[in-house]
Amino acid sequence: DDRVDSEKIGIMGHSLGGKIAFYTGCLDERIKVIVASDFGILFDQTNWQDVWYWGDKLQKIKNNNLSHKDLLEYANCKPFCLIAGLYDNDDSKDFLYSINDYKNCSDRLLVINHKTGHNPPLYAREEGYNFIKHWLLKEKN
Repeated sequence: DDRVDSEKIGIMGHSLGGKIAFYTGCLDERIKVIVASDFGILFDQTNWQDVWYWGDKLQKIKNNNLSHKDLLEYANCKPFCLIAGLYDNDDSKDFLYSINDYKNCSDRLLVINHKTGHNPPLYAREEGYNFIKHWLLKEKN
């Protein structure tokens, strides 16, 4: 579609949409920036064990020391913003800031922890949109 600038595609989602945004953004090179809201980046924070997500495979994933860090490393320091509130929390922030790939490009990682429950307040959503705009409008490196 010639109306789409393929160099400026961002993705944002909340809860289940946050899971979708995270996986799509990490795995699809066309996506340039990711904002995911309160989806549970750590496997114990939300319902990853449910049959419609990883189900009984979750234990195998954990036994092999796999985590969402692996997807973020695959994404090669792609700009990522997590909006935390209920399922994502300070543990999520600590986890993200411990990822070696982001230590060299820390400006590409943002955690907004509003701590007000599952639904993000307007200011947190606006910060997420501003993060997308910043990275999509930024000159290509």
